[in-house]
Amino acid sequence: MEHFRHILLWPLQLVPTGKEPMARHWQRLGPPWHNLEDRFALGRGLFQERHYREFVSFLPHVQHFLYGEAYEREAGRGYGESPIHIVRRDDVKTARVTLGDDTSPIDLEVVHVDLYFFHDLDIALLKLELVAGRLPLAVAQDLMFRIGRTYPSGWDEQGRALHCPKRVEWLGPDGGVLAASDFESRERYVAAVCRNRSAQVAAHWDFLLAPMVPHHSKGAGALRYRHLEDYRIPGMGFFAMRDPKEITRTDYVRLGLNTGPGTSEELPYSDAYLARFEEEYCHDRFFDPARGGTSGMRLTCSGWGLTMVTGVSPAAIDLERGLLGEFRHRYLQLFLIARFHKAALLMMSDRLAVSVNSLDITDRRSVGRFAQDMRLSMESFLRFNHRYWFHQASNQTQASEIFSLLTSKLGTERLYDDVKQSLGAMSSYLDSESLRRQSRFFLKLTVVTICFMVGAITATVLGMNVLDFAHATRLEKLVAVIIVFVGVLLLTAYTVVKSRRLAAFVDALSDERMPLRAKTRSFVEIWRKLER
Repeated sequence: MEHFRHILLWPLQLVPTGKEPMARHWQRLGPPWHNLEDRFALGRGLFQERHYREFVSFLPHVQHFLYGEAYEREAGRGYGESPIHIVRRDDVKTARVTLGDDTSPIDLEVVHVDLYFFHDLDIALLKLELVAGRLPLAVAQDLMFRIGRTYPSGWDEQGRALHCPKRVEWLGPDGGVLAASDFESRERYVAAVCRNRSAQVAAHWDFLLAPMVPHHSKGAGALRYRHLEDYRIPGMGFFAMRDPKEITRTDYVRLGLNTGPGTSEELPYSDAYLARFEEEYCHDRFFDPARGGTSGMRLTCSGWGLTMVTGVSPAAIDLERGLLGEFRHRYLQLFLIARFHKAALLMMSDRLAVSVNSLDITDRRSVGRFAQDMRLSMESFLRFNHRYWFHQASNQTQASEIFSLLTSKLGTERLYDDVKQSLGAMSSYLDSESLRRQSRFFLKLTVVTICFMVGAITATVLGMNVLDFAHATRLEKLVAVIIVFVGVLLLTAYTVVKSRRLAAFVDALSDERMPLRAKTRSFVEIWRKLER
């Protein structure tokens, strides 16, 4: 294999501080991170044709999401800058990976280490781009299978971490080791799960995210994050082969499903399970081995990621106009959008579950907190729905088909409907709860009105001259007013306290079918003590 490129995209949920309603998380990161300059704002000097080709391949609403808008429209309103904010670190130059005990270290060039943030959403995506040349296909498959593990899934009898590299090291510009993995530290990972009920991130990934720290960490950090998906970081793989025809169907299965290397004769799964592999996981618009040719480009897509296999012609590996340039820019943007959609919806679903779990309907304060959480969740979903969510990213046939394939494999449409229905159900609950409280209030008000209506009509009939205060002194009048006021206040409070039983008595009194004895019993029930 002539050229191998691997792009990892790790979605993370940021733990909000609660101090800012629309937190600008990227502003809290200092060195080694720095803001990435906008290519559009830097002018023609750094804005190249590939940026133009990338821009025009998307629909206008996606362009606004990815790149923003340069000028405000009518009445000073417009889309403004892009809601995506990118920070980058340049101190990591090489990834040295040792796959096993009997293999030599492999050096991969670190092209970019970026963090993507999104305005008004507690989501971050770490992007790591690695490149190497002239690797055996089996080694490239093994690298893509192992390198994106954030923590081990387990260990074998010899204490080696399952499906993880033996060692990963980040090297600086001078070749010095900045950080190294610790997959073999089984006790550290086991103790962390026992203590925090959350998996511990490997040491080299922990270094790469610093000064961000896990949410359960006791150390200080500019930001705190938690996992959204499993321990495998989603990724994209680019394979440029001298002769793509040498790749067998088994190799395509292993690449597309990211199952790791193996013999070319043995499928990783059963024949029945893989019977519809080409139809469900492959995009073969430009792949037809029977016609010959030199490119033979094939795309495979699964829930893990996206892979592209092609030849080594200039039209394939050209960084500006070739398939490699398309892979690093247009397809990366499609992959980023799909992964961002899923991450945002998973975050919203997680927060809804936390809000419901903390709800105690017998505690008024808990109900009030739940109502506030739901209002914030609905506001957040509304902004996400109108700012970030779209079903189609491009009118270009291939890009549109790839985006549809990505969203179908990730299940984002179904997840979107689930979150929307959950918010609707919770909104209905809050509305019914509000109507119930209003109904209880009006019931009490009606009972109090009925009780005081008798006294009001009686006083009106008597002309309100039952007591003569015409010749009373001012002090006597003041005392009389206070006594009447306190008496009416106490009577009103007592009536409100007994309003439910009074309402039951009024309801029984209005029932013509109820006998007099039952009505009398209902009247007596007003003052009867409740049995414990």
